[in-house]
Amino acid sequence: MKHAIMVTGHGNTYKILQKTINILDSNSIDFFIHWDAKYSQPKITSHHSNIQFITKPEKVFWGTDTQIKAEYHLMNAVAKSHQNYDYVHLISAVDIPMMDKDHFLSFFENQGRGHAYVDYFPVNKWDYSRIAYYYPLSHINLRGSFWGSVYKKIVPIINKLFCINRIKNKEIYKGTNWFSIDSNYLNSILKFKNRKLFMHSYLADELLVQTILYDEIKEFYQPSLRYIDWHRGTPYTFGLNDTIELSKLINTTYLFARKVNDPKLVDKLYKNH
Repeated sequence: MKHAIMVTGHGNTYKILQKTINILDSNSIDFFIHWDAKYSQPKITSHHSNIQFITKPEKVFWGTDTQIKAEYHLMNAVAKSHQNYDYVHLISAVDIPMMDKDHFLSFFENQGRGHAYVDYFPVNKWDYSRIAYYYPLSHINLRGSFWGSVYKKIVPIINKLFCINRIKNKEIYKGTNWFSIDSNYLNSILKFKNRKLFMHSYLADELLVQTILYDEIKEFYQPSLRYIDWHRGTPYTFGLNDTIELSKLINTTYLFARKVNDPKLVDKLYKNH
């Protein structure tokens, strides 16, 4: 089988991404990379995998629709590559593989085609406001800034005042935005006609794939197979002190772990594999 791994990254996280590519470097695994336009494109190398950067990347701002635009850049690049990929994966540059390339490839060979590894979480009333309300700004720092906090409070008030509801009676679904899906489902995402529903939104990247694919995969979807710790953080960031914990999970049931803050962690995990 052939795989396309789509990556969103920024800043110096390329050092971790390079470690990921070193582990999964294979003629059967290619990488498509969207590097935040606010940062210089890094030099990433491989011996076997094809590496393609998005040529006109977005300036990505957390929580805004720029995250979704970046994902669509990646998905379109995969679709236009004219490669016969069997599976498509979305990770960030701070995700690391929990399988070496042989286990990774054999896992999907054994599973076969047609699977969708996508997380689904319970949806609450606030989740609907993420896309029901119209958020006019895309290039604004919504996390850790005074004006970002003001913006997040004012926009819902204005939307309620003018009775704005862009989704009305439509059902939405939520989960992490990281996934591994059969390439046929990628086509379903790209063919979705009401893409503007997810534009001018807030944190809608966690609604996009789940909502679009739900009717198609609801009977058989499986968890995303990402090792993410929501108990110690939002999520917890793994470091060198977590080497023993993560080493026990190498080549077991997880595809990737996130988030990681030190590229040396990958070296330690795969020292004996």
